[in-house]
Amino acid sequence: MRSPFLLALIVLILARIPFSQPDVQYAELVPQLIFDNADPDCQSFITYTGSGEPKVSYFIWDSKGSRENPSYTGSATCVGQGWESGKACHSGFFNPQPLSGVVHCSIEASVGSELAGKCSIAATACKNCPEGCGDGKCSGGENSNTCSQDCLFYGMEIKILEPECYTGLHRGEGFLLKVIVRKNGAVLKGAAVTATGFFGTAQLLDDGMSGDDGAGDGIYAARATIPSSALGVLPVDFMIKDGALQESRTSLVQVVSSLKVVAEVSGVQKLGDVVIVRGNASSLGKPANGEAVAEFYAPSGKLAYTEKGALSNGSFVFSYHGTLADELGNWSVRVNATDEFENSGPWSGSFLLAKLAPGSFLDVEHVSPVVGAYSRGSTVSVSVRVKRDGESVSGAKVFFITPTNLPVEMSEVGNGIYGATYTIKQDDPLGAWTIISRASSEFESGTVEGGASYKVRIVPSTLRVEITRPERGEFAIGDNIEIVALAKYPDGDPVNATSAFVVIGSDRIHMEQPQQGAFVAYYTTPEGKEGEEMLTVEIEDSFGNTGSKSLALSVSGTSLLYTLDRNRFLVIPAAIAIIIGLFTFCKNCIFASKKDRLLKRKEQLLGLQAKLQEQYLKQGSVDRKTFYDLSANYDSELQRIEHELAEMEEKKIETGKKETGGST
Repeated sequence: MRSPFLLALIVLILARIPFSQPDVQYAELVPQLIFDNADPDCQSFITYTGSGEPKVSYFIWDSKGSRENPSYTGSATCVGQGWESGKACHSGFFNPQPLSGVVHCSIEASVGSELAGKCSIAATACKNCPEGCGDGKCSGGENSNTCSQDCLFYGMEIKILEPECYTGLHRGEGFLLKVIVRKNGAVLKGAAVTATGFFGTAQLLDDGMSGDDGAGDGIYAARATIPSSALGVLPVDFMIKDGALQESRTSLVQVVSSLKVVAEVSGVQKLGDVVIVRGNASSLGKPANGEAVAEFYAPSGKLAYTEKGALSNGSFVFSYHGTLADELGNWSVRVNATDEFENSGPWSGSFLLAKLAPGSFLDVEHVSPVVGAYSRGSTVSVSVRVKRDGESVSGAKVFFITPTNLPVEMSEVGNGIYGATYTIKQDDPLGAWTIISRASSEFESGTVEGGASYKVRIVPSTLRVEITRPERGEFAIGDNIEIVALAKYPDGDPVNATSAFVVIGSDRIHMEQPQQGAFVAYYTTPEGKEGEEMLTVEIEDSFGNTGSKSLALSVSGTSLLYTLDRNRFLVIPAAIAIIIGLFTFCKNCIFASKKDRLLKRKEQLLGLQAKLQEQYLKQGSVDRKTFYDLSANYDSELQRIEHELAEMEEKKIETGKKETGGST
């Protein structure tokens, strides 16, 4: 008797306990009139705002039904990714058969405060329905327009073949755009098919050569490439036009930017060892092209060494040349690889750095070079002293590492002293050069090794630049100046420059390179440039080495050819008349003009000399070398002018004698 009573009591208590009800949200979409069979793929989207994993149900009915008695219902499952608050998800529900007239779609979910969605439902409105419509048979006189319940619609049918929904792609990867189009049950030829998305716009062709299966088969295709800016779930919109008929479809792709990076490093290292990290980076199984950066961190967390290198068919190798002064303990290594499309991926590892037993290593001490900066092209002498327990070690194998991580064997030049020379290459990296020395020697106890490191600085080489033309520095306005320069490295090898310019005042003129080490440019002195001007040739190679050379230009007067060219339409007729009638008079005019120009230049040079002396002796604005160089130039030109004036006077006297019959 007690059992039924207790059972009733429990039922009564449970009935009074307030159980939580699911937070059911309901959203009814705008009813739509559908005129064709829509491809269900990637056409149904639901967005909700909330938290947790929603349970989503859909209801579909036409104008003859209702939500309470829908034609189709079911649970919507997110395809490709899980439900995520605030983001659209492809629900994966579709309509198996066409409906008629106005089609309604509604969605409900167990969680979420806001719901929205898009249903693409295949349906056709019934127009002038015949008497037999609705019997499930497509009888004579019935078609998709008159009885969509019995006769399926065969308008424009579109199926996206590639990319399939949520296809995974990487930046920089090429992919295929491909759709099949049918109309009235047959393949559709000659349609205008385009695809638009994050890659731009592509025209799809049915020519058998664009990635489609064959020409005229109703399959349209094109190829596109994922740009480096793309990321996330992105739509691809297809537009199909056939005359006035137009349809669109959408697919989604998942663009990711992660590289797969794997590497290995030996777990235990000893002081002075060379730590090697080897690995590779790939994108969707294919080797990545780009670069990788490795960072070696000491146990204290201090960044001890960084190295950057190119990915060679996806592979990379980094090495850290340890010293006897390194921190002991667990070191960490981090590698980050980036390809040419900015996809990237990390890798991290660690190794234990243990100390050597006393007497089990060699002491390596750097002797030369001294601390300082060394230019490319210069030869440095590298030497070290090798000891063990304070005693010099002879017969050891010793080498040092170049700026490009290549070993150079060192010879014993004294008791326990080893040395070698190295000429810094023009393309060796600028900045700090860590000269790492390693030594090993055989003893009764076995092979004993040691090493040390030393830093110097590499600076750019100064290129030797020579101006071979112009050979003189005096010009008139309108003169066309040919500028030729030669550039060599300190060892005499010609320079293959990436940048060569002539700078004259505010003008910067690009120089052509007809052959290695030779550079040419042309300059016409413009009006308003009278006076002194500096012509400077600047050369730079692809490695950052630079050089320059300057030449002083003096511009005075105006070139006769320049004047004639400017006034050629007036000068030519007048010149013909002058040449015929006034030949002798013109000779005197030219003679007088030249004499006048020489006298003006003489006066100008005397003024320049006076100004130069004042700048050097009083103002101190000109250094001694410049003063002597310019003074020598002025004196040389004055002597030339005096000589030319004297010659002109002699010629004038001789001409006068001839005209007067030999008498003066």
